[in-house]
Amino acid sequence: MLGSDKTCARHNDCRSMRKFLRKEPLSKEELAAKFDHFPWVQQLVLVLLYDWRFRLVLLALALVVAGFALVLLPIWRSTPPGFEPVYRVKMIDFWQARALRRTALAEIATGLTHDGISTMRSAVSNNPGDMALVREFVDMMRQYGDPHQHTAMAVQNGLWLVQLSRTNLVELELVAGLFDHFLLDDFVVGMLEPLEDRLSPALEAAYAKALFMSRNPSRFAARWARLQSRGTATDDPSLKLVHSAYMAGWTDGASAEAGQRALDEAKENPGSAVLANRLQLIVSEHRRDVETYGRALENLIQMRATSLGDHLVYWQLLAESGRKEKAIELIRSNVYEPRTGDEAITLARVHYEFGFPEEARHVLYKYARHFAVADHLWLSLGNLLIARGEWQSLGQIALEMRDESNPSRAELLCLSLYFEGLSELKQHRESTAEEAFQKAAQVSCENETILLKIAAGMSDAGYPGPAQQLLLKNQRVAENNADYWMLLGKVSYELRDLPTLAYAAAKTHSMRPNDAVAIQNHAAALLSMRSMPQEAIALTLELYRRQPKNPPAILNHAAALAQNRRYSDALRLLQSLDVSRLDESDKTTYHLVLTEILVEQGDYASAEKAANAVDRKFLFAPEIQWFDNALKRIQTKRESQGSQTTDQG
Repeated sequence: MLGSDKTCARHNDCRSMRKFLRKEPLSKEELAAKFDHFPWVQQLVLVLLYDWRFRLVLLALALVVAGFALVLLPIWRSTPPGFEPVYRVKMIDFWQARALRRTALAEIATGLTHDGISTMRSAVSNNPGDMALVREFVDMMRQYGDPHQHTAMAVQNGLWLVQLSRTNLVELELVAGLFDHFLLDDFVVGMLEPLEDRLSPALEAAYAKALFMSRNPSRFAARWARLQSRGTATDDPSLKLVHSAYMAGWTDGASAEAGQRALDEAKENPGSAVLANRLQLIVSEHRRDVETYGRALENLIQMRATSLGDHLVYWQLLAESGRKEKAIELIRSNVYEPRTGDEAITLARVHYEFGFPEEARHVLYKYARHFAVADHLWLSLGNLLIARGEWQSLGQIALEMRDESNPSRAELLCLSLYFEGLSELKQHRESTAEEAFQKAAQVSCENETILLKIAAGMSDAGYPGPAQQLLLKNQRVAENNADYWMLLGKVSYELRDLPTLAYAAAKTHSMRPNDAVAIQNHAAALLSMRSMPQEAIALTLELYRRQPKNPPAILNHAAALAQNRRYSDALRLLQSLDVSRLDESDKTTYHLVLTEILVEQGDYASAEKAANAVDRKFLFAPEIQWFDNALKRIQTKRESQGSQTTDQG
């Protein structure tokens, strides 16, 4: 019987194998038999195979799970095709954004503009990559936004729209209008300056106007002349009024009078009164006319069209005119909040200049924590503490800058470590200071101004090594700035890193071909390398012709003449110098060049005296190598002369 069961089992297995080989479907029983070793799975499979209602429920559950996944998981692309980084949102976010948009439009229609803007902001937060939605929000703020309440929101969403649209000119016009409404002329200039050669007529007018409003009258005049020569945009009424303001403030005689008359007439026109009075502020500030400035400011206060910056200038004009007590009274009663980080820094500076350093510190600290992008505020706060010698407080804010609660801690890490290092150094904890500086040197720093500030500060503190590492690591951030290469050259000189110094000097010279310091540094680097004397002498000659009485220019040209084997001319230049008035580095250069001249002229005794005055710490490796060879020649000659004297004796 047992044998019969085994035979039957083998028969069934063979039959199943034949079905499998012929690709025949297994029966329900055979399929269930596959799970003999997993009873609970086998029971589930049997129910699934024999109960159609269970299959239906299971399918429904699968559909529900899939539906929840489609609705609740962030899998739907929100940003336009090709845009990086990609933003993905949930389906429910799409629905909520649409519902909030409808609510916002209804609130705007009923006059609840503040509520409408807040609701629309929530809609954009749910679907930030929807360019049409962001554009509608930006346009809403352009029409109804309050500069005293919505500035940060306007900046964030305006710049985001520009980024989403890849600087599309249509969107740029809208954002330029937004920034103009919020009195953010510096932002208009910063946004349009890289595109100034391909602006639309509307953007041409906006750019020229913003140049003047941001206190760049000379650039405005050049732009106006360019537009006039092209016949572009100068018929814009607002731009013509701006030109009248330029005439009133930056020309004389009849032209200035005509410009002022145009401004006065525009003040009486409700459609141009705000712009005319704002332009009057700029003209009066330039002319230091506190009375006219005060009247224009009062007009703008009545029209609710002032910013804190307007009041800051007025307080300074009052102080200049001998009415400092009145200015202090206004400062004490100020109710205007800074709308941007720059305004906060200016407010702090005014407090400091008026003798209120604690208030300045409070302003910087408060708004550094308030604004989303506040690296320049933290920098100003640190500079204030440094100026006052508050090293312990500097260390405390350094720790706070990179605290977990600070959303900008990653961007502030490098500056924070620099402040910590400086705090430790000034409290005589050199080892921890060096550790902090070394950490800072390994951190990315995306802000060009802060990068140069930190590197210069570490160099001045006696740490050129970390300063050079930081500059090289973040080269892409500031490589188009000649100050970057100048600073890299300075720290490389301190490290005696001649290859980096020579490269940095060449880059600086290429960016500032007519700058005397750049020419001198490039020439000095070439002379130290002792490999391109002809190129070096071309630079030193140019500088010597410009500054024939300047000792460094004379020394460099003498060195170049010597390296080009023009020893008599080089010696004549050296003899024109008063060695006692040179600094230690220049004295070494003087005696090194003199040594070279005298060795080549065969005056080894005098050459040895000159060589004794050379301080090696000021020499680079190629100069040391040459100098050692010269000393060997001098030694060989001295030994040869000594041998001859002995033979004669």
